[in-house]
Amino acid sequence: MAFQISSEQQQLQASINLPYSKSLSNRALILAAAYRYLQLPEPILENLSEADDTLILKEALTSNAETINLKNAGTCLRFLMAFFAATPGSKRILTGSERLKQRPIKGLVDALQALGADITYLDKEGSLPILIQGKTLTGGKIVVEANLSSQFVSALMLVSPLMEQALEISLKGKAVSTPYIEMTAKLLQQFGLNLNYTTDFKEIKCEGKFDSNLQRYSIERDWSSAAFFFEATLLACDAELFLEGLQLDSLQGDKQIAQWMQDLGIVVMQEKEGLYISVNKIDLPSEIIKYDLSDYPDLAPALVCALAGSNIAFEVSGLESLKVKESDRVLALKEGLNQLGYDINMPAEGTLTYTGKPRAAHLNAPIINTHADHRMVMAFGMMAIKLGVIHVSEIASVEKSFPNFFEEARKIGVIG
Repeated sequence: MAFQISSEQQQLQASINLPYSKSLSNRALILAAAYRYLQLPEPILENLSEADDTLILKEALTSNAETINLKNAGTCLRFLMAFFAATPGSKRILTGSERLKQRPIKGLVDALQALGADITYLDKEGSLPILIQGKTLTGGKIVVEANLSSQFVSALMLVSPLMEQALEISLKGKAVSTPYIEMTAKLLQQFGLNLNYTTDFKEIKCEGKFDSNLQRYSIERDWSSAAFFFEATLLACDAELFLEGLQLDSLQGDKQIAQWMQDLGIVVMQEKEGLYISVNKIDLPSEIIKYDLSDYPDLAPALVCALAGSNIAFEVSGLESLKVKESDRVLALKEGLNQLGYDINMPAEGTLTYTGKPRAAHLNAPIINTHADHRMVMAFGMMAIKLGVIHVSEIASVEKSFPNFFEEARKIGVIG
């Protein structure tokens, strides 16, 4: 079955209601649960995300069920593994979709077991389902492989206040998505935990217990979702959008998209109530543009589609971690854009390149396989601005992070 996404609007002008950050929401929910477990007054969380991932996490934290199906929620899996392992009395079997069973967890399981966790694989080593029987973890020094997922590190940091001793984490290998580790660190500090860390986050020390009780915490608007409206702006070349509530002064690393788009000619103006972005025709770069997305992998779908759709030659590297997301996003981007007439190459693992010269698309309108991946739907959906019509294999997956995506996209003429 194919779903059609169309656009006939040449000039984009709208006020966009972005979702609240699920990354911050999910971290805040774990920390609020830690407060609750430690019998501290639980902080009020304002503006929690309504994304599926956050709803799944929220329900799992309050459920008495022994078996919890996390569907395709990778962040929820990593955070809940650590939380249930660190809370004595917990007994949980965690499982999920076939795709979630393929996503890596062994590095986190090994780290938790080194801290004293009782975790058993119920099928094959390194994948779901797993049985977790909670106990007090020791803390102390731990070495964590950081080249697959920053969520392993964040998960350990978030439950460090529940451990007997201060937790000292040393990262092994090239860390990916470091800004997400920084986000976790700054959020922990706001919730009252003392941390020390090196500027590259290779060494992190979480000092132990909360030394203050946070009463209220308000979630920011989501920069990862905003990236698709930056994509739309670049593709349209004639746009004026107001992104309600979005702030450049943000804990989220994905605010980097604003700088990259400014470099491409988009005007970015911060106001108290949100962010204005606009463009009225741009001069395309004459030379190939190079980006390293090691720290910002979630920006890849929007950025790569924006550049390809604008016929800007590029080399985008640092995409290795995208192979184990909701889909293999590197392959999904390459195959989908090739179907649309953009010859994307993969000269090395984790790298995509494009000459900036499109060819004619297939005569029959291709159906882009989005692999039930929310970011693939949104990135390819915005390309209707350039191509008029896009056909994708599904659109329901946007519920995972941006439930009102098509409602907001309709404001700029993108109808799905």
